[in-house]
Amino acid sequence: MLLRRLLIYFLFAIGTDAYSQPQDVTFHLNAHLLPGQKILKVKRDFYDPYVWVLATNNQVYRVNSLTLAVDNYTATFAGYSNLQFIDIAGRSQDTVFIACSASTVIHYADG
Repeated sequence: MLLRRLLIYFLFAIGTDAYSQPQDVTFHLNAHLLPGQKILKVKRDFYDPYVWVLATNNQVYRVNSLTLAVDNYTATFAGYSNLQFIDIAGRSQDTVFIACSASTVIHYADG
C-alpha cells in the first residue's frame, strides 16, 4: 500500500514536464507499471490525471495516475511505423501529440 501511494505521488509530481525527475519516474514506471520497457518520455497536463508515456520502438501508453490503469496505444500508431517517435505531449486523457524525427507531429484525439 505504501509503495502504491509513493507511486501515485511520483506520477502527480511530474507536472507538465518530466525533466526534473526523469530517473525517479522512469524507475517507478519500469518497476511497477511497465516492467521491461525503456521509457523515453513521460508527459501530462497539470490538471489531468492521465500521464502519456513514450517508450522505445514507438510504444505509447496512457496511465491513469489515480487508478494506475495502463492503456496501451501502440497499435493505434502502428500506421506510423516508418517514423521514429522522439517526444510526446499529452493534453488530456483523449488528446496527445507525438513528435517524430522526420519533422512530423502526430495529433491524436480520441472521438
